[in-house]
Amino acid sequence: MQTKLIIGCGYLGTYVGRLWLEQGHQVYALIKSPQRASVLSAEGFQVILADVLDPKSLNGLPAGHTLLYSVGPGGRRSVSRWGLYRDGLANVLDFVARGYDQIALVSSTGVYGISGNNWIDEHTPRKPERESSQALAAAEDLLLESAWRDRAFVFRLGGIYGPDRIPLVSHLRQAQPLPTSPEALLNLIHVEDAAAAIDHVLKQKKPPCIVNVVDGHPVMRRDFYSELARLLDVAAPQFGMPSYSDSKDKDLSPIRYRECATKRVSNAVLVNECGMVFRYPNYRAGLADIVKRGFDR
Repeated sequence: MQTKLIIGCGYLGTYVGRLWLEQGHQVYALIKSPQRASVLSAEGFQVILADVLDPKSLNGLPAGHTLLYSVGPGGRRSVSRWGLYRDGLANVLDFVARGYDQIALVSSTGVYGISGNNWIDEHTPRKPERESSQALAAAEDLLLESAWRDRAFVFRLGGIYGPDRIPLVSHLRQAQPLPTSPEALLNLIHVEDAAAAIDHVLKQKKPPCIVNVVDGHPVMRRDFYSELARLLDVAAPQFGMPSYSDSKDKDLSPIRYRECATKRVSNAVLVNECGMVFRYPNYRAGLADIVKRGFDR
């Protein structure tokens, strides 16, 4: 049995933690929200209420083998992405870096920015445009510096989807135009495969290690939502240009709109070097299972 610490046990972190619990490990979940504490405790997590932006709250973190930094804004639009991703990681490392054999950062393929229609791999230079992607790139640099690189894992995830996590499905059900580009390419990963990939790579690879976590089958948004409409037996999707009047809406920003347009992210390292086998190898398999299970949004 190993001790695992997940910093930011949200949607993805919970799936990773469940895998580790099933394997018999002791799993600590550091979260900010007291409302989630009882839910995670009921599943077997050891819950720590703390805030990565408040160093004093991080005193007394447990020693262990693997640390996974998987924080997210959690709907808080006002939170600084630099503070959350880069500075929060620095605060955590000040307390636990010397005691862990593996330190893993959940990053994003957004760090590549806009890169034309060519395939992207882990050696492609980063050109992040969005604030959140720039902050994640800075967090990557922090972790990959000499002081921590001998235990560093960076997971660059594509768009995560899964049960109760399909953007704009309510628009589709209500026959409302989807405020996004139909021609944009989505580089996706089902949350169960994302969690399995993180666990698999941590067992297979030696640090320092950077891995793209995507299913390797980019799909146009039009095709994604057309398939979802078919499965839900609703009208075919209609698309409309998003309004950028609300500058706080990060998902509808002009940069976000362009950034997704032609990016093709390779998963060759994950598949060929690590031997990853996907439960949901493409969006069709993933959507079919989600709809079969049923979901709320």
